[in-house]
Amino acid sequence: MAPAPRTGIDCRWEGVTNCHRPLTGVTLPPDMGVIPGTTIRTVKEPPPPTAAIETADPGGGGVSDLEYPKDLLPGERDQAESMIVVLKTPLNQQVLDEWTGVITAGAIRTSTLGCLRALIERAREGRFTPERALRVAQARKARHRVATAQARAIAEMPEPGPVNQDNVLVHRLTDMAKRASRK
Repeated sequence: MAPAPRTGIDCRWEGVTNCHRPLTGVTLPPDMGVIPGTTIRTVKEPPPPTAAIETADPGGGGVSDLEYPKDLLPGERDQAESMIVVLKTPLNQQVLDEWTGVITAGAIRTSTLGCLRALIERAREGRFTPERALRVAQARKARHRVATAQARAIAEMPEPGPVNQDNVLVHRLTDMAKRASRK
């Protein structure tokens, strides 16, 4: 008996069912984007381009310039500084921002430093995807803009002129200050 012609569907690869791929004379490996047991395809995001990260100029992005989560114990901060040096700028700050977001959300169940260690490992393998880090970075930039604007406003304030001691309002304020200091 001759084998049946190969016009049907063969989905025996790694438990994939409901595959709609017509068979040809060549059996191909399954699509990497197919979730086993479904017909839903997923799009895997490519890892961040490591070439840009590795060639980035680390100038000015030293460990001391990085923003760490608030409320770290001094020992935790020291360990975090020693761990983060394996990453280049700007990836190191993105990982720290992600760590801050995870801490702020209260999503750490065991160890804060263990969480950082896992984030660093993902970044080194090219599997790091910033999620909470984007909001943390945006908030940090907004705080920086406000602080810069405040410093600029203070610097641009005119110097107060000389006090006119003959002014009635100055006499009243001086009297009020004297009475308040006696009490």
